[in-house]
Amino acid sequence: GRGASSVVGWDNTVSAKDNDDVMLLVLQRILVNEIELEDAVDSVMGDYPLERMPFPSRLIVNSDKI
Repeated sequence: GRGASSVVGWDNTVSAKDNDDVMLLVLQRILVNEIELEDAVDSVMGDYPLERMPFPSRLIVNSDKI
């Protein structure tokens, strides 16, 4: 009942730089723009070009019962 309601993670290997860049953007959209977690992740991944990543990966949200 007091555990995490969602878990955010990558679907594949990701570089530390890409992880940091994407996480900062997600946090900015959640905290500054007041966007919900799932929408923030979808928005950032839509704006973050996978082709520039050395290990193309997608950030995903798992909100199933944990």
